[in-house]
Amino acid sequence: MTYELRLVASAEDRAAMHAIRRATLFSPDRPGGPVVYDENHPHDINPANQCFLLVLDEQPIGVVRLDPRGEHEGVVRQGGAGARHAFILAPAGGAPPREGPRRGATGE
Repeated sequence: MTYELRLVASAEDRAAMHAIRRATLFSPDRPGGPVVYDENHPHDINPANQCFLLVLDEQPIGVVRLDPRGEHEGVVRQGGAGARHAFILAPAGGAPPREGPRRGATGE
C-alpha cells in the first residue's frame, strides 16, 4: 500500500476533493440536516489556503485544507475516511489545539 499527500493542483485532483467533501462533510444524512456545498467558496480559492489530497494506491481517500489565521495560528480542515473536523492550531508553547466551527456551508 502506498500513501501520498499531494497539493491539489490539477482539475482531476480538485474534482476528487469536491467528491470526497460532498460524500463525507455534506452528505444528506449529516447531523443537522443537509447543506448546500459551494465548490467556489472563497476559502477554497484563497491562495493563502492550501488544499491537499490524501491518496492510497492512486485512489483519493481524504482531503485536508490548511488555512493560516493571523501570524501564529492556523486552521486544519479535514474530510474523508469519516473525518468531519476543523482544528485551530497555535504555536508551540501556546494554547492546545481546539475544535473549531465548520464553515463553507449554508442551510437549504
